Amino acid sequence: MDKIELTEEQKKCVECPLDKSKLIINADPGTGKTEVLKHRVLFIHRQNERQRKLILVLAYGRNIAKEIRVKLRAEKIKVYDRLKNILPALNHRHTCSLDKCPTYLENMKPFALVCTVHSLANGITDVVIKKQFQEKRKIKILVSTQTVEKKQGLVHVEDKKQKFIWKSEGPIKSYKRRLFNYLLSQAAEEQVDKVKRRKLWEIFKKSENVVLAREVDPYYHYKIDYSPFLVQVKAIFPEEKELLSLLEESCHRDQEKNVWLDFDNIIENGLSFGKLKTEKIWPEFDYILVDECQDLKEEVLNLVTEIFGSSHTNFTFVGDPKQNIMGFAGAQKDIFALLKEKFPNETHSVIATSFRLPQEIAEFANDFIRKFMNYRDSIRTVKPNNGHKPQIIVVGQESDYKLSPREEKEVEEELELQNPELRQKRSDAIQEKIRTKKLKRHLDAILPIINQLNSRSSKAILYRKNWIGKLLQKWLDEKGITTNISEAKVADIIRKVRRQLKSPLGGKIPSLRSFLTSLKISEDSVFQLTEIIRKIDESREIGTYLTREQIEDFIFQLEEETMKNHQAVNLSTIHGMKGLEADHVFLIFCDKKVLPRKEKFNNEWEEREEKNLFFTAITRPKERLYITSSSTEECSKFIELSSLDLDLVEWSKYK
Repeated sequence: MDKIELTEEQKKCVECPLDKSKLIINADPGTGKTEVLKHRVLFIHRQNERQRKLILVLAYGRNIAKEIRVKLRAEKIKVYDRLKNILPALNHRHTCSLDKCPTYLENMKPFALVCTVHSLANGITDVVIKKQFQEKRKIKILVSTQTVEKKQGLVHVEDKKQKFIWKSEGPIKSYKRRLFNYLLSQAAEEQVDKVKRRKLWEIFKKSENVVLAREVDPYYHYKIDYSPFLVQVKAIFPEEKELLSLLEESCHRDQEKNVWLDFDNIIENGLSFGKLKTEKIWPEFDYILVDECQDLKEEVLNLVTEIFGSSHTNFTFVGDPKQNIMGFAGAQKDIFALLKEKFPNETHSVIATSFRLPQEIAEFANDFIRKFMNYRDSIRTVKPNNGHKPQIIVVGQESDYKLSPREEKEVEEELELQNPELRQKRSDAIQEKIRTKKLKRHLDAILPIINQLNSRSSKAILYRKNWIGKLLQKWLDEKGITTNISEAKVADIIRKVRRQLKSPLGGKIPSLRSFLTSLKISEDSVFQLTEIIRKIDESREIGTYLTREQIEDFIFQLEEETMKNHQAVNLSTIHGMKGLEADHVFLIFCDKKVLPRKEKFNNEWEEREEKNLFFTAITRPKERLYITSSSTEECSKFIELSSLDLDLVEWSKYK
């Protein structure tokens, strides 16, 4: 691994004396904060080389946590990824003299736990609930996972109009989708086909049919009542005895074997279990380092400082208030102000020199700060001009998006095919058709650019709304372009197939298609599958059965086909790109009521978050930045001609 020479401002943060126990670092985009965190851990390790010190590093996401673990392990530091994995080392009982016990000697060195906040809190919940409350059921997490499940291509997707939001009824619907998919996960295709599954979901999602009640005793969790759902199924499908039996068995098994929590429950349990600290169920850490601290909720900050830390803990917080984009999830308070209040004698440092942004993009970002974020300092970069200003592409004009009579007729026909109860208003259906037409032009505008780029360079297409990503993935699949999402699907399919190959195949399998169906792998989940399945099934002699060698050949062909179409295109929401970077970044559909998502806001944090989102997006590129808008009239206020310094950008129209 290449050694990186730290700058003076980085070195000042890394080598901040440990007797200054509260260090807060304000780090601008691309300033190497992950390297600073890594070197800070190395510094702590060297200062405590012959002592058993516990170091906790909390990352914003799993990918960043993994990256930090890899870097620390390369430096020969003992690193764990889960709380439960660190506990045996802490609880080791010596059976030999201490100077000869290898485990004791190994554990008399500092070691680190690197994970996300939710992973850590979940570890606490798991340990305490099982040990303190003797919970025998499996702890399962209710998350808003419909998008994830769609990406994996392992579940049916019929409810295309379903909306998921973070507050009010939104998460409950999403939780129900998680429960619904879990309950039907063991059902075969012939038992519950797509039509039947859709009807069951319409029953299941109604609030009165499946009741999720939040319980606080003896710990935070959800109590789930499936009985109204089963009554409705029996009434609507009176002849489906086998189906009802299957659902009754699944519901009973779930209530008997599982207990469901959401992420808020995990944090609340971690805080409420704080009184158990005297029983040493989990450790207090000597050093705690927190990445992306600006996105912590106040409850999470308290969990980190009060439950895992103590008055003797040395804290390092790293973040950027200009990139607080998690207000919708509850992180609405200024965490830097809360830290100042909690630790009045803190040491404050700044890392302001970017190694990522070319000069042209840094100037564009600073122009945005002056006009929309004047409460923030500007950023600076060490990278020179690369000859490429940020490019703003207007992909059409309003007249391009008017529906033709034929397209309006298609809308009417689609409405007629739907169940009357689910039928959209005609105006809504037309607006959806128009926005789809717009997005097509955005993709048509950027694809030629992407195709001309070096295949080894990284490309990221960023968007504000989830529906944009879903349509882009569908269209890129149709064009045979591999993305991070299709790569994840392929990896998951290969894992499932290889796991199955570890056991005897069992019975005579008539075809590869039936084998994959038995693993609940949909043939249309990734564009490469259909042709590979056809080739392998047609190559077998009539009357023969699928062999292990043919399954191995399927894996080989799938991997080869994925690499052949590899374009290194990363599809991501702006939120999902947090902490990451790419050589070429395409911020698409930068229109009014998209980014920012509305014209007037009810409170300050909502408006500030939209500005932070745009700032986060435009500071991801290492080489080029492209921003697209549907038309001059629809340009986001962040890029409309009246607010732009045209000397800082290239403005063009796509024809």
